[in-house]
Amino acid sequence: MSANELCITLRWASLILGAFALSGCIESYGATLRDNAIGQRPSTSNSAIHFQFSSDVEKLAPVDSWFYSSATSKESSELIGTLAREYEVLQQVFGEVSGVTIATQATDKGLYVKVFTTKKLGSLAAQAFCLFHFGFLFTLPCYTDTYGFVVHYDVYRDGSLQKSYQYEMTPKRLMWLGIVPIAWINSLLPSYDDAFRAVTYRFVHDAQNDGFL
Repeated sequence: MSANELCITLRWASLILGAFALSGCIESYGATLRDNAIGQRPSTSNSAIHFQFSSDVEKLAPVDSWFYSSATSKESSELIGTLAREYEVLQQVFGEVSGVTIATQATDKGLYVKVFTTKKLGSLAAQAFCLFHFGFLFTLPCYTDTYGFVVHYDVYRDGSLQKSYQYEMTPKRLMWLGIVPIAWINSLLPSYDDAFRAVTYRFVHDAQNDGFL
């Protein structure tokens, strides 16, 4: 086998193994939903909400794509703009409060909410534990409930920052090639989108109690 043929073979092998590894992950945001449950819909308001979403979740290393694959990344956010699925959630939730408009920056008049996501780094123990998982080509299981995301909401009124809110979204995640046959269970578990919706409802609830929405 020539060097070129060997390179192609190894490339295909890594792609196939990677596909199996991506399938061998079970992830649930159930804890985030429970922690942010408010048990009521938001009150309506006469103040129109202008908002923007962006992501500061950078996937600088290959490992990051495994732990932070759920959210829209910074690269994707800049590429697809308002097509990011977080926009759909924000429009739906904010739309239950008042009229809603996407804006690129804080407005001089009225209410503006800047929303952005950042990484929540895993604990040192989780980082070490899951390093073996990747080092042994996904044949050893890796469980973590410390990696996740932080959602930030900055509320502006007439161009002036009123208050900043932030909420963590931390899933329980099990990664292992052995769970590939039951990975379909993810379709039954609370997802990133469900968690993002839950913390957005929590933000609206908290901001209304503070008198900002």
